[in-house]
Amino acid sequence: MIIGVHALGPLARDTGGRTYITNFVKFGYLSPPESKVILFMSSGQYTFLPDLPPHFRIVQVPFSHQHSFLRVLAEHLVLPILILIKKIDVMYFPGNVSSFWTPVPYVLAIRSMLAYIEKQNRSVDIIRQLYRSTLLPRAASKAFSILTPSAHTKREIQEYLRIPPGQIHVVPHGIDHELFGYFDSAADGQAILANKRIKKPYLLYVSALWKYKNHDLLIDVFADLISEKKLPHQLVLVGQGMNSYSETISRLRQQIVSNNLENRVIFINFLPHSELCWIYKHADVFVFPSEIESFGNSLYEAMAAGTPVVCSDRHGFREMLGDSAALVDPHDRKAFGNLLWEVISDTRLRQDLIRKGSALAAGLRWENSILTVFSNLKMACDERT
Repeated sequence: MIIGVHALGPLARDTGGRTYITNFVKFGYLSPPESKVILFMSSGQYTFLPDLPPHFRIVQVPFSHQHSFLRVLAEHLVLPILILIKKIDVMYFPGNVSSFWTPVPYVLAIRSMLAYIEKQNRSVDIIRQLYRSTLLPRAASKAFSILTPSAHTKREIQEYLRIPPGQIHVVPHGIDHELFGYFDSAADGQAILANKRIKKPYLLYVSALWKYKNHDLLIDVFADLISEKKLPHQLVLVGQGMNSYSETISRLRQQIVSNNLENRVIFINFLPHSELCWIYKHADVFVFPSEIESFGNSLYEAMAAGTPVVCSDRHGFREMLGDSAALVDPHDRKAFGNLLWEVISDTRLRQDLIRKGSALAAGLRWENSILTVFSNLKMACDERT
């Protein structure tokens, strides 16, 4: 069996996609016996990968790293031809959409229904919305099976795409527990903090800088706590984003200046997980005010690192996290600040959140996730034959 994997696009900058493909390769040994795996990737976007298993290889897809128009042509015209040339038996599309024409059975992973949910708020640009909302229904209807990381997103797929529930499988992502769960010494990682100008204590938010992530709400609450509670913390914001980054960072910097927070808020565009794990570990609180998240890797990474979490009570977070995080309406500025201060100052509450969060994160294993992917791919291939 020859398995093809769609891994096109700027994965070096797409933190979610990068993490997923990295772990797909890391646990590639779980693929069915005698199988071969071909990763279809864009030029220059594979240098971050770990060593490939012996039965893995990379095929570069021409034009897929170019301008958006050329990349679309590569995805929907060049890739299907390569699928035939490389004699692929079954395809895996882990990034929400498939090629318009796919000549073999395929499994589709839908990580987010953002293009549908955020139409009115314009958090996703109109071109991307049209692209996703046009291709996604076709891709989903023709897939052998659909994988999604949460029950909440499964219900959204049923609602918006009218896919039978039996065709959709909830497959949570995993956590790299070797990185985020084990620390030899509480003092380790101090050099990384110093290099990034981070001083303890600090609050942490790891997320792409997109409008619906609500960085502006967090900055307002942070300013309130400094004014009202004399909060000594820094606020560390890790993440970049790929589309509206320049506009968003400009707006947030203006907000920081207007609140006299220039020396209290630190932006970090990107950190490898080998460094990020220490930023989680030493944070006083991990704050996540986002409106929408299909899974939220950073939430569970913070929990695995032993950091208490304050999270938005929006979308499916209550279902996903239960009482392992302190939940609040991010638009209720007073309640948000009060809860954040309570988690900072109440030792018993902090320890309770750390204990419950660690237990929740412990059950998330990449090997379980990747094994389920390969199982679905084998079933799709078997049905074809």
